[in-house]
Amino acid sequence: MSNNNDMKNVKDKLHTISPPSEVDLAIERGMAKGRVLRRNRKVFVRSTLTAAAIFILLITSIRVSPTFASALSEIPILNKLVEIVVHDDNLRTAIENDFIVPVDATANAHGIMVDIEGVIVDESRLVIFYSLIDRGSERKDGEIRDIMLHNQNGNGIEAVYSYWGRYDFTEQEIWRDTIEISFPLEGKVPETLKMGFQFLEDSVADGNDPFPWELTIDIPHEAFEELTQEFEVNKTIMIENQEIYIHEVIIYPTKTAVVYEYSEENEYEIYDLKDIVLVDGAGNEWSRVSGGMIGFGAGEDGKRVLFLDSLHFDGVPDELYLKGSKISALPKDKDSVIIDTIENKMLSGPSNMKIDTLVITDKMITLEYTLTELALDDNPNRYNLLSSQIYNEKGVEVKTEGSSAISSEEEVQPDSFSFNERFHFAEKLEDRYLHFTFYYYPNYLEQPWRIKIK
Repeated sequence: MSNNNDMKNVKDKLHTISPPSEVDLAIERGMAKGRVLRRNRKVFVRSTLTAAAIFILLITSIRVSPTFASALSEIPILNKLVEIVVHDDNLRTAIENDFIVPVDATANAHGIMVDIEGVIVDESRLVIFYSLIDRGSERKDGEIRDIMLHNQNGNGIEAVYSYWGRYDFTEQEIWRDTIEISFPLEGKVPETLKMGFQFLEDSVADGNDPFPWELTIDIPHEAFEELTQEFEVNKTIMIENQEIYIHEVIIYPTKTAVVYEYSEENEYEIYDLKDIVLVDGAGNEWSRVSGGMIGFGAGEDGKRVLFLDSLHFDGVPDELYLKGSKISALPKDKDSVIIDTIENKMLSGPSNMKIDTLVITDKMITLEYTLTELALDDNPNRYNLLSSQIYNEKGVEVKTEGSSAISSEEEVQPDSFSFNERFHFAEKLEDRYLHFTFYYYPNYLEQPWRIKIK
């Protein structure tokens, strides 16, 4: 920058960009984390949904129907898989309460059988339990490349879905996993789901038919109709003068949705409601979900959704409250990082963020940075904080091909935490000033609150 006024002009332009919604690029975060965990799920968005309206946990647990649990128990690798996935307590509870519907649908092609064994479904999501079975396939290892999902009219469904899909028939003949399909509030569960599978390798894909494995599932609406319970709230909570409006709470059999929005007048950019829980009159609590879809970011109406554990099978109590005390947030004039790619330095960012190493090449930027002055219990324990939504000084998004992160092994001070993030760009970098946004930051505002739901 030639002077302070020039830098202020750049910052003013960049701060007119709407930052990502709450944890809205957790797809990238999940993929980076998944690489460390060696088991990342693929995520796809269908219809009008956008990545900026989604935040998701990509690592989900393997849960099975009692009808084939005994078969799963014989798989030697099951224990290893369970160790590296995030357990979904809500699916486990649903299974324990027989809230799983057996399905018998199979498709055979190229020596691989796809077998749909059961589904768990309510108005918020559809979880499909499937197996891949070796029937003489030439290629013994690979993964599902894509899954086609159409409704009874042959149209795509408005939903987000994720799956793992890897197999290695040299280790075992049957591989089981789940496909999770999450529906937004305005989405509808189809009457019939038409599915098509495509595998990664051309050797198992049919050039004339991109989805050689096709199946049809009749969705058992009778299993969940009239089970959703909605409670209007329409109350505002205040945390250090920051307004959050709670619209409603919706209890599904497999999760609870809290619908809310942030005031545009807030002086802070809010990233997360850290400790929000449902609590009954006896003090029993239902907290954030531990697996699967964790919420939707702001839609056109500004409404957001976060998911808590379901209390459906516990029974909705006579007394129910929503409470919390802590939010993750940054002042709006410090809610991003501005990099000068020519001077190779950070021009603007949070006051406790220090750039240790900045390496810029034609199509890649590597950022190593340290956060200081963290309380001992504020260690973020995350691999990355920056989203891969990056803008130039004109406010135009710079196309990226993804990002990755490495967990630091270096010793740091008790009140510090180090990060190493790498951003890959689709084209050679031509812009001098780049604006990096956060999807999360370990800076907190605290003020206890509680509101009555019923």
